Amino acid sequence: MGDVLKVGDQVDAKIIEINYDTKKISLSIKATLPEEDVAEEELTEAPAEVVAEAPAEDGTVEE
Repeated sequence: MGDVLKVGDQVDAKIIEINYDTKKISLSIKATLPEEDVAEEELTEAPAEVVAEAPAEDGTVEE
């Protein structure tokens, strides 16, 4: 997972936390990977966790 993600890329991710007060969702790509892939990546990379803004009523996400 050394690649950089761009707006519009689709990935598998697990929802880690939903904060309704701040309208943020914490996601983890690493949580969807097989254990052996995660063990290899932990030796070379930082955690692949993302915090995203919840979409506005019109479906857009602020950056």
